[in-house]
Amino acid sequence: MSEKKTNRNKFIKIPSKIYKYKSLSKAVDFIRVLDEIKNNEIWLANPTEFNDIFDSRTPVDLSVFLRKFDEGIKHCLPLINLPLSKKKHLRTFAVKRMKSGFEEGGFAFGGKDNNKISICCFSKILHSVPMWHHYTDKYKGICIEYDISKLSSDNELFRNLHPVKYKKPATGIIYNNSCEVIDVNDNATMSLTIKNQDWSYEKEWRLILPSENGTNGYKRTFSPISAVYMGVAIPLEIENELKKVVKDKCNCKLYKMVKTGLLRFSYEQVDLFAGL
Repeated sequence: MSEKKTNRNKFIKIPSKIYKYKSLSKAVDFIRVLDEIKNNEIWLANPTEFNDIFDSRTPVDLSVFLRKFDEGIKHCLPLINLPLSKKKHLRTFAVKRMKSGFEEGGFAFGGKDNNKISICCFSKILHSVPMWHHYTDKYKGICIEYDISKLSSDNELFRNLHPVKYKKPATGIIYNNSCEVIDVNDNATMSLTIKNQDWSYEKEWRLILPSENGTNGYKRTFSPISAVYMGVAIPLEIENELKKVVKDKCNCKLYKMVKTGLLRFSYEQVDLFAGL
């Protein structure tokens, strides 16, 4: 799989294709997905709607975090040209403001601020049994392939794609030894792209954008759809409807999953013009 470098970090490479697994079991989901395919759109959701209650809420021990923050302020104060009394006041004020920014339960960089952003989640892998099982209602749904190579490196969508990192929960450090200013937006993005290592099988990438008027989610156009993959257990009526939509509205290929052996599968391209 070819990859493109991003200017955010020379060590981060964005895959040329990313995938969105979709369940079609509910009528409202089926209608929404058909519209997304027809109009080349994606749905960006508020993180509070995610299935993992810890998602986008980096867990922090509040007492430990504030102690480290206070140590950081104390470490940097000698570099600030202020009278000693004002330095002490600044230190107290900074810790107080930081404490007020936390929610009950000791969560940083999340919660209330999550209403200001929207996220669309993708995977970098297509051949994933757990993903097909969990996100397509046991192979009854589809997986949409998006061609990211069509986006330029200065495109807003390209610049706001981020890989998810899987780690054990840990307390963050606010300062560094040089007392350099750390971008708050970088910390916020970090909290939105760290998940428990138990989710590592998802190989997730996220598109993170500001919310529109504080809504719980919204649609927007995205990189071109290059293929749609149907699960092996997709109902026949849904399969036929997808064929019509892909043939008439989407300039992409259509595949169907087929079993090739015990716990093995592949994809066969569907002839959209067969029988015409």
